[in-house]
Amino acid sequence: MPENNTTQSTSVLGTPGDLIANIPGILGFYPTESVVFTVMFREGESTRHTLGPVIRVNIDELDLLPDVGRAIESTDADLIFCFIITGNCADGWVEGIVDTLFSTAESGTIPITACWITTGIYSGEIYQLAFGPSPAELGGPGGGLLDWEEGRIAPVTGAVATRNLLEHGQLPEATRTDAYAAFDRDNRFLTDDGIRELGAQAQRRGEDILRAIRTDPDGGAFDAALEEFEAIIDRVTVSGSRSTVATLLRKPGVLRDAAAYLTSVLLRDSILHHSVDNPRVAADLFMAVAKTFDGGIRCNALCLYSIAVIRQNLGMKAIPALDAALSTDPDHSFSGLLRHGLADGQFDTMVDACMRGNTMVRAQYSPGSNGGIAPAA
Repeated sequence: MPENNTTQSTSVLGTPGDLIANIPGILGFYPTESVVFTVMFREGESTRHTLGPVIRVNIDELDLLPDVGRAIESTDADLIFCFIITGNCADGWVEGIVDTLFSTAESGTIPITACWITTGIYSGEIYQLAFGPSPAELGGPGGGLLDWEEGRIAPVTGAVATRNLLEHGQLPEATRTDAYAAFDRDNRFLTDDGIRELGAQAQRRGEDILRAIRTDPDGGAFDAALEEFEAIIDRVTVSGSRSTVATLLRKPGVLRDAAAYLTSVLLRDSILHHSVDNPRVAADLFMAVAKTFDGGIRCNALCLYSIAVIRQNLGMKAIPALDAALSTDPDHSFSGLLRHGLADGQFDTMVDACMRGNTMVRAQYSPGSNGGIAPAA
């Protein structure tokens, strides 16, 4: 499946090298043996363009190009740039990829404006134009971009997308495999038997909470349940600083109590607002739960984690999280809906829709309440 992401912010770029340098931060990893498509939008009548969605495919899966074309067609792009990233310098290999992409552009499947080649996305690495118009044909040096025909990749750590990761104490992963491995179940601090027992306890606690809610039409049990989850959030935040995923993996009581609220759709949806109101704490908590438990608890935890990282403008973390959820249960509907929204680049719209659902649930089960939250910004 093509991987689609976006900066979720406007980034003015000066050269193709600046654009390439943003790719690891946008995807969340350094792509290798890949073809990356970037969508550009013109700023008014100027020659300045801003970076929109970014789509990556494996270099040996170019049969997916029609899917890429359909995804890009809906963006109303002004320019579409393409980057071939390969360490294989054999002339026949590179020429074959260039010919395939050129044919794709000529046929209109993907109206590629220009295509460059580089051996890897490293600061100072050389890139070269494979095909595309001359700078003059775009109305100036690359339609506003300098070093059009060749140049060197700008420092990756200085790219806008990377700086956003750095602000959250993170860096792009070295490889796509590493980016996805971060969501493996690997709580090494608990035994398999211990995790199964915690999961059973969480399931029983979740059923008890649901039973109390359904037998209390006045909403007192529902309000009490929400207060209990807020107490869990408080336990994650100690002395003004939040626990990390690593420390939470060592806290079976916190993991069990949080998992109880991920055993049903109703309870999951009732606490979803924490992923928006307190996204850093929620992301760590739900990640720890996902790395510990399996099944529906894991899927629901990964969904709420995804919303939390999207809220932090870290959408590149949400894609592998949701793919991990769908690998756990391909029929998990919430994971599928969120993943589809990411593929379409509907980050803010998706979060707003989730928050509306949360508000409706809280208003329904707590009579006289409007959910107690403001609409998502």
